[in-house]
Amino acid sequence: MFFCYLDESGTPHLPGNTSHYVLAGLAIPTNRWKHCEIETGRIKKVWALW
Repeated sequence: MFFCYLDESGTPHLPGNTSHYVLAGLAIPTNRWKHCEIETGRIKKVWALW
């Protein structure tokens, strides 16, 4: 099983907002989720994003 996160950016139907629509996704196996969460927290602390 995978955890999946999808995010979109841009709205092509609104004039002047953006000319591009982007849809991105990230899928992580459930058995690696905790490791990824720990590493993401470490990166956020290093870059003061937390």
